[in-house]
Amino acid sequence: MSHFKDITGLTIYIETSKTITGATSIVLNVTKPSGTKETWTGAVVEGTTQLKYLTIAGDLDEDGWYLIYPSFTLGDWQGKGSPDRFLIRDASLPDKTYGI
Repeated sequence: MSHFKDITGLTIYIETSKTITGATSIVLNVTKPSGTKETWTGAVVEGTTQLKYLTIAGDLDEDGWYLIYPSFTLGDWQGKGSPDRFLIRDASLPDKTYGI
């Protein structure tokens, strides 16, 4: 499934591999394809090992690969999760290829 530039209301899920119910200070650290860095406020999917974020206007305003990694506090532990990436395409350039 492809996701396109400027989409809003897309839920992004981040797998953490550990149950994180009760996590606080959840931030998704994002690097856009241009290298611009942003932080998005995430939420726990209760009773799971996932975080989620619902995109808003301006979040996915570039096409290319986005790098994302979570950071949060859980009890006495505070730290960062593993990085992941996802591709956002430009609908006006259907034949464009995206290197990693």
